[in-house]
Amino acid sequence: MPFEEKRNRVLLSLYQLTQISPHVDVYELEKLADVGDDYYTILRYIGGPGEGLLKKSNEVVRITAEGIKKSEELLKMQQVEKERLVLKKIYELSGPTHTDYVLIDRLSKELGMQFRELNGILLDFERRKGWLGDSPDEAVKLSSAGIREVENPGGDRTVGVKYETHFHAPFQGGYIQGPGGTQHIVIKNEFDEAIYKLLQGVEHSTDLSPVQKMTVAGDIKTVQQLGQIERTPEVIEAANSKIETVESVLSSTADMVSLGMVVIPIIRAWFGV
Repeated sequence: MPFEEKRNRVLLSLYQLTQISPHVDVYELEKLADVGDDYYTILRYIGGPGEGLLKKSNEVVRITAEGIKKSEELLKMQQVEKERLVLKKIYELSGPTHTDYVLIDRLSKELGMQFRELNGILLDFERRKGWLGDSPDEAVKLSSAGIREVENPGGDRTVGVKYETHFHAPFQGGYIQGPGGTQHIVIKNEFDEAIYKLLQGVEHSTDLSPVQKMTVAGDIKTVQQLGQIERTPEVIEAANSKIETVESVLSSTADMVSLGMVVIPIIRAWFGV
């Protein structure tokens, strides 16, 4: 494994463990990172002058603000790379014209990706990016836009495209009024998209109780409302407080951890925190 990859692996492992506690045991981090004999060399390197991504004191490691920022950048890059990999694999498996159906089960096996994660990416391709055509539940097929995206990445993108979706959940407040309610949400930018994904994740979570779902959804709604007004110091402080509350719940909820690690950095970036 190249040194840079090991470095990123240690940093992201630290970021992950920091979601549980800001004070990370050096041996627990070593086990999770699994980078072999270079572990302590990497700790010294990324904690040293010019990097400053972590601080180590005896057997405790803490991530710095710069380390958090770097981790969130890496996670975002990884997600983009993962999406490109999925799109390319559909293209490769969809026949000479790239319009054949590809079974989702086969796609999952070819990519070595869990269904839950793959399904989230495919839904994004279908609903937001328009890269998938009409398909049966068990398969996917590229749209003409999806084919163009593989053959000419970014060449046909339209700025400011909006799309409409629905929430069906017993949330309270501005999103949903009562069980089974239907709400039309227009996604305008990356921030709104992150909010949308969070609310969908909360809706479909099997690890959150109904009360927790309502509470977290309310906090997410508050963050969105704060994101729509002038970002004064007071607004930023209020948003940061709510984001931390939401992040705390996500990091302790098994089926929400991965989603939180992807979308929370986007929401934080919106407020510059």
